[in-house]
Amino acid sequence: MSWRFLGLVFAWGITGLWLWPSCATIQPIQGGPKDETPPQIVPELSTPNEQVNFRPSRIELTFDEWVTLNDVFNQVVISPPLEYRPEITLKKRTIIVQFDPREQLRPNATYTINFGSAVRDFTEQNVPDDLRFTFATGPAIDSLPVEGIIVNAWTGEPVEKALFMLYDNLADSVVRTERPLYFGRTGKDGRFRIPNVRADTLKGFALLDADLNYRFNQSREPIGFPEGLVITTDNAARNLRIRLHEEARPTRLVDRDVAQFGRIRLTYNQKPAYWDISASDTAQTWLTEWAGDTLKLWYDRHDTSIWRLYVRADSMPTDTIVVKPTISREASLASDRLSLASPAPGTTALLHPDKPAMLTFTRPVAAIDTSLISWRKDTLRLPLLQPVVWHPDTVMPRTWSAFAPWEETLLYEMEALPGAFTDHHGLRNTDTLRVRWRIEQRKNFSTLHLLLEDLLPEEQYVIILLNSANAEAMRQTVQGITTQKFTLNALQPGQYSLRVIQDINRNGRWDAGSYDAARQPEPVFLFSLEQLRANWELESKVSLKPKE
Repeated sequence: MSWRFLGLVFAWGITGLWLWPSCATIQPIQGGPKDETPPQIVPELSTPNEQVNFRPSRIELTFDEWVTLNDVFNQVVISPPLEYRPEITLKKRTIIVQFDPREQLRPNATYTINFGSAVRDFTEQNVPDDLRFTFATGPAIDSLPVEGIIVNAWTGEPVEKALFMLYDNLADSVVRTERPLYFGRTGKDGRFRIPNVRADTLKGFALLDADLNYRFNQSREPIGFPEGLVITTDNAARNLRIRLHEEARPTRLVDRDVAQFGRIRLTYNQKPAYWDISASDTAQTWLTEWAGDTLKLWYDRHDTSIWRLYVRADSMPTDTIVVKPTISREASLASDRLSLASPAPGTTALLHPDKPAMLTFTRPVAAIDTSLISWRKDTLRLPLLQPVVWHPDTVMPRTWSAFAPWEETLLYEMEALPGAFTDHHGLRNTDTLRVRWRIEQRKNFSTLHLLLEDLLPEEQYVIILLNSANAEAMRQTVQGITTQKFTLNALQPGQYSLRVIQDINRNGRWDAGSYDAARQPEPVFLFSLEQLRANWELESKVSLKPKE
């Protein structure tokens, strides 16, 4: 029988292995040329490879030089996985694999022991090109490979150390109840390869196995699966692409804060796609604002009597929020004065000449008295003669915008006297608020003309432009079209990328898949754009047409 050295790197993840030290002390050879030859098997001193009708209790692999064992737990892989932990030890130049006497090998199965980079020569740590020992418990060695790549469904990045498992039991429950017949583990490039697979129709399943038990038994373990069964004789079994994701989870309320009068804070495990709010007191009104997965709600009443807020998030049952402030109305309003949250008073913010100055307060602002607000510009603090136009934000009730024809490079200062801003309680700011903005030059910014082609008119898409910090610079939803053009001005120079979500359920966000429902995660298209430079217009065209 012959030895095969194949370019694979797997990781051992069953339960761990015993490693015994060698009986001899080895001293490295000094001097001479550097040894670049990896250790080689001595066939006549080793257990023959690729045996059939083989039921081993012990396998010995003897090398032509002194070797070491390294990271056996992670590097050595046996497929199909064994029920009991074998002992893998080193004695002089021989690696010994001792099977547990309780182990019952599967009939008519091809077993592969892949040593990864566990075996190295002693002097230079040279690694054989992925040493493998193969044997069959039946009359033939299976020889078909199954291979592919596993990527993160949201980012498109390859996933390292993910399992791809194959089962001859085609029941959906098998991924939770049984160990696989075959498996492979991905490398840094996200690629996996399972050699020596028999001709068959198998169920495929990918798992980032948190507890190393080869079963999908934790809801937060990322998973992935092919569109259908894996037919190992088809070429498609050599080019699988699996999108790994955590399964969609139900929205639930995880925390609530009603202690302070006038404000309710509800925190969810994720931001709902939609929600409905009502109250036991039908005359009660409120203002809402989302900050990530937290809903902030402001209300006002003339008393502190108990009332109830009913919030239904997505398709979950309605949560009842009993509102009974532990801090009185007077104490809450006295301790929480209306002031600026952003920009911080006394600071200087940078502002594009075509953008409004944004002010965010600690509470929702209902009215502004412009007679109490003055604007000055330049270092000479000249009065601003042009009118400043104020607008409340329709989504963020604490935010107002102020716009005027700003002049580039100049410094603008706003001074708001006490009483200029009135919140939804009818209370006004008691301090004088001063904020400065430095107007930047247009030439310091970039313009992007983006053409998106080959959209499916029957589908809805969410278009997201991301900057180098992975923050959203644009989000748009489009549907019913095949092409869409965007022109974005005043972008900061830098590297941008485009993420396009095929929003199948039209809820305005990306949704993960479900194994039990056989639903794949929504497709995400990722594009890296040419770098934006200052004072430059970039035209970029991207296509959603599938690659051949």
